[in-house]
Order: sequence, then C-alpha cells, then structure tokens
Amino acid sequence: MPYANLVQQPCADKSELFCRLRDFICKRAGTYDYSASGIGWTLHDASYASGNENAPALNDWFVVFSPGERGNEDLFFRFVWVSGYIKIEGWLSWDSTVHTGAHQYNTSYNFYIADAGSYTLWIYGDLDAISMHETTNASYNYRCAFGKLANTGYDDTIAVSSAPVSAGTAVTIQLDMIPPDWSAGDKIYIRDSNGLEIITITSIGSSSIVANVSSSYIAGCKLQKDIGYHCQSSYYNFSMACVANRTTGAVAPCYSINANINGYANPDELNGYRGAVPIHIVAADGYYGQLRHTLLCDNSSMTDGDVLIAQDGTMYRYLQFYTSAYCLVKEV
Repeated sequence: MPYANLVQQPCADKSELFCRLRDFICKRAGTYDYSASGIGWTLHDASYASGNENAPALNDWFVVFSPGERGNEDLFFRFVWVSGYIKIEGWLSWDSTVHTGAHQYNTSYNFYIADAGSYTLWIYGDLDAISMHETTNASYNYRCAFGKLANTGYDDTIAVSSAPVSAGTAVTIQLDMIPPDWSAGDKIYIRDSNGLEIITITSIGSSSIVANVSSSYIAGCKLQKDIGYHCQSSYYNFSMACVANRTTGAVAPCYSINANINGYANPDELNGYRGAVPIHIVAADGYYGQLRHTLLCDNSSMTDGDVLIAQDGTMYRYLQFYTSAYCLVKEV
C-alpha cells in the first residue's frame, strides 16, 4: 500500500483522537471517513462498553492487523483507552473470536494522552510500520512507533511449513521454499499463532530442513532468520519492546536507540541541511534493526512542525517529542 500521512489534525478531545487513529490507520469510513486517504491496516477486533464505536470510553479497545508490505507478516497491535494514555500493545497473534492474543511483547503505557483537553495529531506510515505524534493541550509532544523494523541485519525471508511440526529430535520440516542463504548450523525462528522459539538447522534438503524442535507448531507456521516486530515501550523516547530476542526467542525487554551522535555535528551547511541520523534499536544481545521512515535530529533551533527536503527529494516533518528530543518523519 502507498505510504500515507495525516498531518496536524486538530482533535477536540481524547474520544476524537482515539477514533481518528483507528479510522485512519485502517483506511475506513467509521466515525471519520478515511476510506480514500488512510493507510490500509485491517480493523481486526474491537470492544466498546457502550456498543457504539463513535463514543469510546475508558477500557474500550480495538485491534489492528497488517500482513506487511510483503503480504505475509503477522502484525497485530491493540489500542486500549486507559487513564492518561492510549496504550498500544504488540501481539504475535490475536483471535477475534475469543478476543485474546498470544505472545504479547509490550505492556507499558506508551502513548500519553491526557484525559481532558484538546490535541493535535500526526500519523505516518504504511503496512510495515506506523509512527504517531500528538501535542497535548498545546504543550507537550508525545509519540509512539510500532510495526516491523528495517535493516535487521539478517535476511528475513519467510518460509512456510506445508504440514504440522511436532516437537522432537531431528524433526523434518517441509517448507514451501528454502531461502538461499540458509545453511546447516544456522539459527532461525519458527513461529505460529501460539508462540515461537529459535531452532538450529542440522541439515537442508531441496524442500525441507531438519532441526530439533522444543514445541509443536501448526501447518502454515513460519520460519525465518529475523522478525523485527516492535512496539514502543515508553512515552518519551525511542525505547522498544520486540517480539523475540536474539538468543532465546523469548519476548524481548525494552531496547533503546543507538544513533551515531557524531553525525549531528556535521550538517551539510553548504546546502542548508541539518544533521540527522537513522534510529537503530540495540540491546545487550545484539542489533535489532532500524526504525522506518524516521530520523533523529538534534537541531533544536528549528521550529516544531517545519518541513525539510532531503537531497534525494524526500520530504520530512520536523517534530519535537517530549521536551528535548526531535525527529524527522517522512511525509508525502
């Protein structure tokens, strides 16, 4: 789907902001009609105590889903109206029949929205990743990013099993394809709607691999070297929670940015450009990837909301978040 953005949208109250987030991200005609201009995720599930999606209130929630730009990802995020925030949770899967998810990878209150007052909202993204920004009561600025990281460091081609996978030793896993960079001895993730783990390939055939597997998985489970699903884990910076860490496959705790701060000191003064760098997510167990569509900028002399054009013609919006941090977000 094409990249889309909602720019500097006034919201009279928290209810309006909640509904605009849902309808723009899902490109739908709901409380507000974004059927022609939204991003294109699917509204997968929702719960409203009043039964009226136009009048959300405390503890109401909705779940959005995206298959990613490649069409075979599993990106599920739940938005929950809680006191003082809209909480965004990442899930590996979500069952819309029983209204529960599996393998949650973020539990923090991460998108600060005061319970009274007016707001200004920005939403940016595509089917891979979303970045949201808001100004609360014309005072503080907050953001939240979630989706799939870019440049994760490993090939993340997804192979799909053609049959169930049983737990055991030297298990043969039939696949729809073998990614060309897989080799015996490589560690890869295996996952389905219930969870995931890291397995080690012991041998590779023309359409199968052999590995020791701790848990059983359904037919159609997915295997890949990298995943990169993430959700912001605090409301004032770029700390992240990821779907699984590099060494155990367990839910990854919060991870922080690792930006080349020296890049700030060398803007392209000749052409009037400010210094900006990609935002990388790292932890003690390694590098996780790069936030999409967003750069970190340390030039506090600019005005919040300014537009900059990069040398390749890409337009960026300069947005402050919290009290002393700045980012450039791609805008179309």
